[in-house]
Amino acid sequence: MSAKPFCVRCLIREMTDQTAMQQILSYQKQIPDHKKTAAPLYEKRLSICKDCKWLHMGTCRKCGSYVEARAFCTDNHCPLGERMW
Repeated sequence: MSAKPFCVRCLIREMTDQTAMQQILSYQKQIPDHKKTAAPLYEKRLSICKDCKWLHMGTCRKCGSYVEARAFCTDNHCPLGERMW
């Protein structure tokens, strides 16, 4: 039996802030070390997201993901293009 895939859109309305953060931390633990964004770059990505008009309650309204999850993986990029991150 395979593990349930991480879903950032499932039952958000029923999540507390703490539950949502636990879900993000659980996702981050699953990322192999070689695919984790270095801490300074991760913080820079989040800073860019914080200034973006598409950010709403920790979620990118362009792609539907939690920005703290999306920015954590080196393979991911901003849905607005590489001009952002």
